[in-house]
Amino acid sequence: MLSKEYHEFLNVFSRKALDELSEHKSFDHHIELKEDPEKELRNPSLYSISTEELRIVKKYLEDNLNKGFIEVNSALIASSVLFVRKPEG
Repeated sequence: MLSKEYHEFLNVFSRKALDELSEHKSFDHHIELKEDPEKELRNPSLYSISTEELRIVKKYLEDNLNKGFIEVNSALIASSVLFVRKPEG
């Protein structure tokens, strides 16, 4: 439920708005890739995640791949996934 003071922004919180990628802007972040990334790589510490967390990550990736928000990449580096519980559970 959204407070009345924010009702003018209801369109921002709609499911339709969530499923659409916004237009690119001049201030979008650009990532400069190194010539030889293997020289920069370190051994990241690996950690295990629960089956439920793995299911959630897989669903998130599939949903966002299907929307075109992300794409398959075969880079030698990866990003961690952080899980934070919502206050209501």
